[in-house]
Amino acid sequence: MLATDECQRELCSASLTLLIKYTKEPSVPSDAELIARLADGCEASFTAFYERHADALYRFALAVSASRAVAEEATQEVMLHVMQRPQQFDAGRSANARNWLYGILRNQVRVLLRGTSGDARAADGDQPSVRSAESEAAWLQMQQGIGKAIAALPLDQREALVMCCLQDVDYAAAAQILGVPVGTIRSRINRARTALKGNFEAQQGVALEELKYECY
Repeated sequence: MLATDECQRELCSASLTLLIKYTKEPSVPSDAELIARLADGCEASFTAFYERHADALYRFALAVSASRAVAEEATQEVMLHVMQRPQQFDAGRSANARNWLYGILRNQVRVLLRGTSGDARAADGDQPSVRSAESEAAWLQMQQGIGKAIAALPLDQREALVMCCLQDVDYAAAAQILGVPVGTIRSRINRARTALKGNFEAQQGVALEELKYECY
């Protein structure tokens, strides 16, 4: 029985590799296809799915929580959810699992923030950095200032701003994920932009004529 299971896993991995790399017209499996294979026990499909989405999920969780510990745990919990409950994904609504993943991630981040007295920033003081230690001091200071300014926003504004302006999620999808009307998303982002500008100027002691994020 063990030999049969091992053989099936090897065949699954080999077929996925062939599908991605060696067809005459390379075809990248959709999220729905990977999840369907995962539901059938294909471990290689989970690896491909993880590599496709984990970084974006981590970046969103980090920007919203301002905590690497929260971001890492939330991302892992989302992927564990995918592995254990692939049947919960509704491929009939979309072949792209992004909205489903962000919905799970958003809830997980909120649970973890409540578990750290509602504010992971105070718990670990872990602010997201954008460049390495070799980067210019002025650039690093500015980026850290923006990270702190985002972290100071109310949670609902942080979620909308990060999702639409940093993660390229459109307003309609964000509204679906967060369970609010599109108009509410626009309002939250507008308030977040105003507050972000004020927070950054107060922290850095400089005035910004205009703070722009490209939102979708």
